[in-house]
Amino acid sequence: MYAVFGLKNLVLGLLALIALIFFGFIWWLSPKDAIGLISLLWKVASITVAATFILGNIRPVFKHLWRLGEFCSSSLFPDLSGSWKGYLRSNVSVHDAVQAAALSPDLKLNLNEPQDVDRIELERFEAELEIKATLSRITLTMVVQGRKRESRSYSLVCKPRVSIYDEPHRLTYVYRSQLTEPSADDESNHIGAAELEVLRHGNQMILSGFYWTARNWRSGRNTAGLMHFERA
Repeated sequence: MYAVFGLKNLVLGLLALIALIFFGFIWWLSPKDAIGLISLLWKVASITVAATFILGNIRPVFKHLWRLGEFCSSSLFPDLSGSWKGYLRSNVSVHDAVQAAALSPDLKLNLNEPQDVDRIELERFEAELEIKATLSRITLTMVVQGRKRESRSYSLVCKPRVSIYDEPHRLTYVYRSQLTEPSADDESNHIGAAELEVLRHGNQMILSGFYWTARNWRSGRNTAGLMHFERA
């Protein structure tokens, strides 16, 4: 999760903090020899690095540090921790249309024709997202209200991607989804991935992007679609 600050910025910040504390102790203690200086530098560096990583892995502390860093630099990856509400728009409706056309002699559907695909509206599912972050990791938990029951997903790998030029910041992650009571032709667990852009509309922060899964891949019914979340 240190990627929100950038590894280079984090290292430079730690070095600057160590130097500030070190010279403060020199002024206070006035060590007389080189051995005393080296010993003091080692103690200051060890304690500073240890304290940074210990405090950085306490969520409330890291949240305040994250927001302080964001206040100091507008280019920093923004604080995403907290609750989000939104929806998924899934291509499951396209799978249904394909199946219906295959079973009916009257229905015609050609997936190579854009107008045939465009007339199929993506199905919308309400969802809630919870993001938690510390210096060492960021995790996402999502609850989706499905057609008959809800599903839950948990991030396995999550990486913030800081903007280099003028493109938006992005959040990319891989997750495992669990469905406690799947239908007979569905799976109880599957792996998926998503890439979300971090956008701002006025004071409102938005996460928006695409997701795709390995759900029912063997029968060619992989689900994919759009995600849209706003901070709750």
